Amino acid sequence: MDATTIGIIGMAGLLGVVLLGVRIVFAAGVVGLLGLVAMRGWTVGLGIAGFIPHAETAHYTLSVLPMFILIGHFAFHAGLTQGAFQAARKWLGWLPGGL
Repeated sequence: MDATTIGIIGMAGLLGVVLLGVRIVFAAGVVGLLGLVAMRGWTVGLGIAGFIPHAETAHYTLSVLPMFILIGHFAFHAGLTQGAFQAARKWLGWLPGGL
């Protein structure tokens, strides 16, 4: 089977599994693993499946993003964001368009 046929079968399988109610993250993981196994074989497919997710997510940029979201969450629940918007409205509200 060529890669295009495997891709089309994988997309149809992904759509079918998602329509059955499986969460997208798990459905995409299983369909992707099966696609790798279909194209490369069990040994290479399982080896790549363990290596690629770590290699693609072990970057500094992606490690900072969850902390940025967490700090924003804390600031929102502490009421800091509401105070910041009120201050910005008082300082910049006179400009055309305001905030």
